[in-house]
Amino acid sequence: MDKGRNFEKLGYENLQKNNIEDAKSNFLEALKHMEKAGDDTGQAYVLGNLGNIFFQSKQFDKAEDFYSRSLTFMEKLKDAKGIESSLGNLGSVYFYQGSLEKAEESYQKALEIMVETNDPLGQGIYNEYLGNTSLKKDDLKQAIDYYQKAKEFMALAKQDERKIQQLVDRVESLKKHPTYLKNKESALLAEVDSLTSTGQKTKVIAKLQDLEELYFQWKRMDKVVETIQKTIAVLEDKNDKISAGVCYANLAGIYLQMASDGQTEKVDEAEANFKKALEGVGDSDKRRNSYLMGSLGNIYLNKNQLDLAWEYYEKSLKAMQELGDGMGEARGHGNLG
Repeated sequence: MDKGRNFEKLGYENLQKNNIEDAKSNFLEALKHMEKAGDDTGQAYVLGNLGNIFFQSKQFDKAEDFYSRSLTFMEKLKDAKGIESSLGNLGSVYFYQGSLEKAEESYQKALEIMVETNDPLGQGIYNEYLGNTSLKKDDLKQAIDYYQKAKEFMALAKQDERKIQQLVDRVESLKKHPTYLKNKESALLAEVDSLTSTGQKTKVIAKLQDLEELYFQWKRMDKVVETIQKTIAVLEDKNDKISAGVCYANLAGIYLQMASDGQTEKVDEAEANFKKALEGVGDSDKRRNSYLMGSLGNIYLNKNQLDLAWEYYEKSLKAMQELGDGMGEARGHGNLG
């Protein structure tokens, strides 16, 4: 056993010196002696080190063989950490070989051990690996789920903020990917149809709002408009005038944004929808009323319809005075000049 351990020690020393070929020779020699001596523990770790060497040189078939043999010994020894490491290493081999199902299976098994041992860093690492695997499989939704979990566990493990931010950025980037957006759109539309067919109007509204947000991220403003209009129709069918009024205000805001992006004809649509919003909201929300009247004042000012601008600015100011909103009142006076 001593000969095997001595060669193993030499292998580690050469690894530290980056003498990879010498380290490989040392580990192979150590393995021979350990096999003869029946040193299962030694073999388990030497096989793992040989797997690492071949993995780093991209000899994945050989790496797989050594990692698999290491796993067998680790399981025999009931070495949980060794089992997890071997499974993770095999997962990485399978990932680079393109065997994504096998990679996912290995990473999942390794993750289970990290869960059992309550290791947040390990859970973060394997969730990230699973995210990479899902991304490679073009399953962007699953990848996002894994990356978000990875971020949470990395934060729990107090990892470097830069690493956590990388995961945040990756998720945000994937959420803007056309494939993800298209798949999410299809799923949401299917849910809306299903809920509509069963008369679940409140849930329909929630899904339409999710769809609206999706289109907004996608910068498909025409679809944002269409979706808000659908939401308004459901709300009006429920006789919820106030919520419909809020949606009309949101719709007016979208039209103004479209106008500022060059579609100047949308200003008239904004005007019409602000008026519908005022009608819907009524006296139920004076602060919102003031905002709506101020917005109409801005529209009329830009149209050079000064009498109407003055009229709506005055109404907006009066509402703010009644609310005792000093800042709002100051804005109102500013509008009136």
